[in-house]
Amino acid sequence: MKWHWSKDELETRWSLSVGKLVLLLGRIGRDRLGCEILLKFFQFQDFFSNDQKSIPHEIVVYVASVTNSAPEDLDAYEWDGCTGQRHRKKNLSFLGYAAQRASI
Repeated sequence: MKWHWSKDELETRWSLSVGKLVLLLGRIGRDRLGCEILLKFFQFQDFFSNDQKSIPHEIVVYVASVTNSAPEDLDAYEWDGCTGQRHRKKNLSFLGYAAQRASI
C-alpha cells in the first residue's frame, strides 16, 4: 500500500459507489469508516488489514469525509472483534467471494 495519495487518486480509488453505500446503512461512525476501509484495502491488497497502522492517514481522513465519520472514529473500531469479523464476511459477500473465504 502506498503511503502518499494525491487528491485525484483518493477520489478515483477510495470513493464510494452506490452499491457500497448499502453496506454502510444503519452503521455508526466507527463502523461505517472501518467497514469501508476494510473493503477498499482488500480490493487493493487482496487481504484485510488487521489494524489501523497499515492504513495511510490520508486515506483515513478521505474515507472519513465520504462516510460522514470522524477520522478519530477508527481508533475505536474493533479490528479483531466481532464487528471486524462481521464486516469482513459482509465485504467478501459483497465482492462475490465464496463462503469458505468468509472465515478470513
